[in-house]
Amino acid sequence: MKKRLTALLLGAVMAVSAVAPAFAADDAVEKLLPSIKARAGISDEYTDFSSDYSENNGYTEYRFNWSDDDGNAVFVGYNSDDVITSYTCYKSGDAGYSGDVSLPKISLAEARAAAQAFVDKLNPDRKGEFVVEDSDGGGALNYDYRFDVKRIVNGIQVYGDMGNVRVSREDGSVSDVYLNYTPAEFADISNKISADAAKKAYAEKLGTELVYMSYSDDDKIVMFPAYVEKTPDKYIDALTGEVFEVPEIDKYGMTNDAAAPMAESQSASGGSSADKGLSKVEEAELDKIAGLISKADIEARIRANETLAIPEGIALGSISLGRDYYDKDSYTYSLTFIGENFGAGVSADAKTGEITDFWRYDRSNNSIEETELSEEDRRAAEDKVFEALAGSVKSEYKYIEDGVNAGTYTRIVNGVKVLGDTISISVDNSGRLTYYGRRYSKVEFPSVSGAMSAEDAADKMLDAAGYDVKYLTYNTKNGYASQPVYMINDYSPMANPFTGELVNYRNEPYENETAELVYSDIDGHYAEERIKTLADYGIGFTGGAFKPDEKITQKDFLYLLSKTFGLYAEYADNDGIYSVAARRGILEADKRADDTPLTRETAAIMTVRMMGAEKYAKLEGIYTTPFDDVKNNIGYIAILYGMKVIEGDDNGHFNPENNMTRAEAACMIYRYLTR
Repeated sequence: MKKRLTALLLGAVMAVSAVAPAFAADDAVEKLLPSIKARAGISDEYTDFSSDYSENNGYTEYRFNWSDDDGNAVFVGYNSDDVITSYTCYKSGDAGYSGDVSLPKISLAEARAAAQAFVDKLNPDRKGEFVVEDSDGGGALNYDYRFDVKRIVNGIQVYGDMGNVRVSREDGSVSDVYLNYTPAEFADISNKISADAAKKAYAEKLGTELVYMSYSDDDKIVMFPAYVEKTPDKYIDALTGEVFEVPEIDKYGMTNDAAAPMAESQSASGGSSADKGLSKVEEAELDKIAGLISKADIEARIRANETLAIPEGIALGSISLGRDYYDKDSYTYSLTFIGENFGAGVSADAKTGEITDFWRYDRSNNSIEETELSEEDRRAAEDKVFEALAGSVKSEYKYIEDGVNAGTYTRIVNGVKVLGDTISISVDNSGRLTYYGRRYSKVEFPSVSGAMSAEDAADKMLDAAGYDVKYLTYNTKNGYASQPVYMINDYSPMANPFTGELVNYRNEPYENETAELVYSDIDGHYAEERIKTLADYGIGFTGGAFKPDEKITQKDFLYLLSKTFGLYAEYADNDGIYSVAARRGILEADKRADDTPLTRETAAIMTVRMMGAEKYAKLEGIYTTPFDDVKNNIGYIAILYGMKVIEGDDNGHFNPENNMTRAEAACMIYRYLTR
């Protein structure tokens, strides 16, 4: 994170008139301010003005604030490279979020053009350097457009120099701009190595490795194998083909010494049970607990453990017993010990007594901080702790020397690393244990027999994700620097080890939800323009085909509704869609039928529920429809007909039992958004 020194306020709040104000701290600002006001469109009608600045390594950043008594305000950020980096315009009485959804008055193309024009106006001498990217426009269905901005220098992207622009859906005005800007020099890349040469260098010098990944599914952990980047913090130099890594001192700006994390206390089972009035489930649970190590015994074992070295006379602060969420047969004791200038927390397996977590805070002897433990002695101390505490799982863990994860032992299963299953150890300068953390997943591991080679996986990953030149920027002691490197475009890509296809964190085919929705099968279709318009706002399907005349399934219609009403952010996956739908009363849990074709009547019911209008649709005796074939759920259909969201056929029929096509679903949603 950039460290900036905050200077004193340049001046007191002053009225802004046609005469530019004087700045005692920096006379140059007096000359620059008129230009800044013109670029940002600041009028002289504001009655209050203030400013401040910060300096670091000869680089200055300013912040200017204009406001009036009515609550209107403008904030502008500016730097000594003559770049306006931020702009915020607040207007009193701004309606903001409406809570309703509809198509904006300003189209996506118009909003994007307005965003780019404003960014160019802020920094006219850098036109083409800050490029507004396309957006799915989904936020503009009920609030404003938000576009991402990327910085382009010498025709390539500056990695990390991203930004955003907010544009009104009502009139196309810009209210917010933020541009991350790194004041670095950028090397000429005319002699960069080719992408093929970079890919070859990547496979030879960096490459991928096969690991086990995990995710939670309801109440269990699921493991799956995947290829990932072996060295995600290293890159191929675009000029030489050699490995480039940001210098350690500049990458982090701090030492590797960190306070040991506090262990989380688990819920205590608490209290005693009655001898009668228990269900079989309750009795079974109590039988399990009865077979565990007693509280007194676990405390005694911990106090006697020489590796933990709890000092004599230190009082027990708390003790609790908790059951593992995913492994219902696993129980853990959590204890804290408190004394003057001392604190410690211990977690131990309640069946075996093996230590799973430990942290220590001890300020009773500060003299050890004056010494420095050699790397060799530190490793020996960590190994001693590992041998003493790893217990029954010791043979599954291995210390892997990578220069990054010091004091970390990684679990190996089937010859493959298990990411997340680690034993982490920290010792102080006397070699005494300060932190111990063991993570061990009690799950089944799928076989990796038949997995492709790391070289083949690297080729497929780079081809699928994209491998391009970008400027990598970083801090140095003397300011900022940049290096042109080849980078994988997708963040932390993972590849199926048997097919090479990219997968997401649930081992499902990776789909870029922010990618532009373009279809190859709607040209000339009656719903073409409506489908395209919905696609502008992120409402549609990935994969390149809309399949307009196919019957829409329950899950696909629910997906379109969730995108329309801005609820998709709540859903992690298809199971999440149904979970939230059940919670919101859109579809009963027992009515889930993912791939079942949806009837027109059911689509109408789900839409009214999504609108939050079901209580009105259930009112009896007040609704009529022009459809003589609607006998049930009349209120739902009447509401949507009155809103011009649904239509009948040429015979005046709604055809409630007919299956709805994907094109009909798109038209229905379009009419809702343009009602």
